[in-house]
Amino acid sequence: MSKKLIMACMAVAAIAAFALPASASASKMTLEEGNTVLDPTGKTCTPALPGICIRGTNTDVAPGLTDANGNTIMECTNLSMTGSLEKNTHAAIEGTIHSFTLNGTPGVTPHTTHCKSTFGTITPTTAIATNGMPWCLRSTEAMAPDEMQIRGNGCTAAARPIRVILDSSLAGECTYERTAPIVGVVTTTPSPALLHTSKQEFPKIAGGFLCPAKTFLDFTMSLYTDTEKEEPLSVIAVP
Repeated sequence: MSKKLIMACMAVAAIAAFALPASASASKMTLEEGNTVLDPTGKTCTPALPGICIRGTNTDVAPGLTDANGNTIMECTNLSMTGSLEKNTHAAIEGTIHSFTLNGTPGVTPHTTHCKSTFGTITPTTAIATNGMPWCLRSTEAMAPDEMQIRGNGCTAAARPIRVILDSSLAGECTYERTAPIVGVVTTTPSPALLHTSKQEFPKIAGGFLCPAKTFLDFTMSLYTDTEKEEPLSVIAVP
């Protein structure tokens, strides 16, 4: 009986040892502004939009698209995101993205209001009828540490793909769609919140032979509250 009891205890310990890494890998985070945890409950971003207004802008790293070999397909100078934070607990951060734009800087050579590319100038469009805005920016305790995702549709609606149209001066209209969420990593305190994504694949679903068969999205975005002061947000990792 003693041997059986020892063996049983060893089995339980082995199961617990395998179970611990899964728990330790969970992502538990909250968003803060000036050391204050943001509470979106009862807040209104704009008329008819719940939550606290948030926005994102690119850093000095140019956002854009590359091919499978890392060659630049499209390079923009500006990224802008606006949305509303609707949930901010240790178990989940959720915010609905209402706009996501990529463009160039007028008057700055070689950029125009379009993004530059290897096949002419490009105007990216996300606000389209099918699988366009809104998107959902979210992090849950089921994700990896410091992971944050963007998926299609609002956070309270069923998930759907993310579609982007690239209007090229040489290739015409090229349509790309990603079924899986865009997966990124967010920096936690003491640094300001930066969301970084790399090599997020968007296969082509429509367009001529000049349109690349697939593209890969890369960007690094700073997160702020959408106010006149533009207070930077920080992410607190919770054990």
